Amino acid sequence: AINTPLPESSLYEYLYDCNREHMEDYALNYFGKKITFKELFELIEQAAKAFLAIGVHEGDIIPIVSVSTVASIVSFYALNRIGAVVDFLNVLAEQNDLAEYFKEADAKVVATLDLFEEKVLAAADECGVKKVISFSVDYKMPLTLKVGYNLKNRKRKQGFKRPFVVDWIEFLSQSKGRPVIDYRKDPHKMCLLAHTGGTTGEPKAVMLDDCAMNAVVSQYISSSGIKRNDIFLSLIIPFVVYGILDNIHLPLCLGLQSVIIPKYEARQWVTYLRKYRPNHVLTVPAYVNSILEDKKVAKMDLSFFETAGVGGDGMTQELEGALNNFLESHNSKGTVLKGYGLTEVCATAVTCFSYSNKPSSVGIPLPKNNLSIYDNEDNKELGYEEIGEICLQCPSRMISYMNNEQATQKLFRIHADGSEWLHTGDLGYIDEDGFLFLVGRMKRVILTAKDGVTYKVFPNMTEKVLDELEDVIQSCVVGAVSGADQVLRAFIAFSKENLSRTEIIEQVLRKHCEEKLPSYARPTFYEFRNALPLTAAGKIDYRKLEDLD
Repeated sequence: AINTPLPESSLYEYLYDCNREHMEDYALNYFGKKITFKELFELIEQAAKAFLAIGVHEGDIIPIVSVSTVASIVSFYALNRIGAVVDFLNVLAEQNDLAEYFKEADAKVVATLDLFEEKVLAAADECGVKKVISFSVDYKMPLTLKVGYNLKNRKRKQGFKRPFVVDWIEFLSQSKGRPVIDYRKDPHKMCLLAHTGGTTGEPKAVMLDDCAMNAVVSQYISSSGIKRNDIFLSLIIPFVVYGILDNIHLPLCLGLQSVIIPKYEARQWVTYLRKYRPNHVLTVPAYVNSILEDKKVAKMDLSFFETAGVGGDGMTQELEGALNNFLESHNSKGTVLKGYGLTEVCATAVTCFSYSNKPSSVGIPLPKNNLSIYDNEDNKELGYEEIGEICLQCPSRMISYMNNEQATQKLFRIHADGSEWLHTGDLGYIDEDGFLFLVGRMKRVILTAKDGVTYKVFPNMTEKVLDELEDVIQSCVVGAVSGADQVLRAFIAFSKENLSRTEIIEQVLRKHCEEKLPSYARPTFYEFRNALPLTAAGKIDYRKLEDLD
């Protein structure tokens, strides 16, 4: 795998190259409607011609406000086909936020799922957007489901007729009579604009190119051993890179049949598994809990299930063990495969494989990636088992932050040997077998103070101890004030049936922390909930918890 050359092609071209000999294989399964690769490429070509017809040019940034649907996936590849840049936006963003994104992109064309049309149109009015393409979840639904969906949503669908809004079907019709597209995108130019807090917590727009994104996919293809035509369950929203790259582009390039779920629902696991019988799924820890708690899933034979990939924060050793035991007891040969990365390196840099896995580890670097643990105080690389900042060298690195050269320069640093490394802001260590273990985030260091003495606490260390108890589903530790002291406040998520036992559980947690942690790293306050808030990427939203009174 390390000697396999990386593709020098656009996302569209690489997808085509991976599937050119398998056009009759199924690419997508959408509410039971199956779409072959041949049909998918025909739709992409039709949409690409339509985008050209309405005046989209090479390099234009086109915001898309949508969950995963056939239309949003087709738009993604069609825009790449003609050299435009896709800018997937969080569907939860408010009107004011959308307006800022449209201005940043200098957007003249926006595509949106009609469910979000009202706020998108209001934002578009502020920014001089000339055309809004509106599509529905019902596009390519089976006919019976489509009729029911349209009856239910008739009033809403009639409410947003505007001169500069074009319906998806009308939009596609503008491809008629257009010449064959004779164009090849430069794969080293931007193809995706992704939004992130970066390594500092400040919002940034990350510029990614085709070569970087395809580098991740190519390394997986040469290393994973996954069989073509397996079934992949796609659950993650596309407005994080983990969603559009790992959950859309990667399985399609692998030749998998991707089951597209526009909106994940925790209570639907039994439906997902019974109806589609997926062999592989990439998910986040919050979704894993729902599998374990589903009494209907507990009665199923999961012998078809091979891969449970989990990214994002909160995958404790206890949760990993619980899911592995669950899979084994339900006849699955699969185990939990973790991974690690950040938007700036296309979401994935380190991963576990079925043949290379350790409990609690997030895996080994992809074949062409280099990994280093760095001591920023002494400016030196650390050895095995020593904790320091995780640094990466990857062919999947970003171009830069958009309009933020200063932040870009801070992200990359030259080490003593003259090589350039991306500093992640995360803490970890490497064992003698080359496996990476996460410890915490440098930016989440909490300073506690008691009686005038200050201590530095990595909240992940405290959270790890809290998560050891069986009743705890997830925990998050933030800073708090108690009189003149700076202390810790722990938010604990556990099942609803335990909400009446909070006093007893708090006593158990306090005793457990006394046994495992120094006094300055123990929470002073505890709050209990049946769920913790999550970011769009499925990570615990500790900033929201920090803002609570």
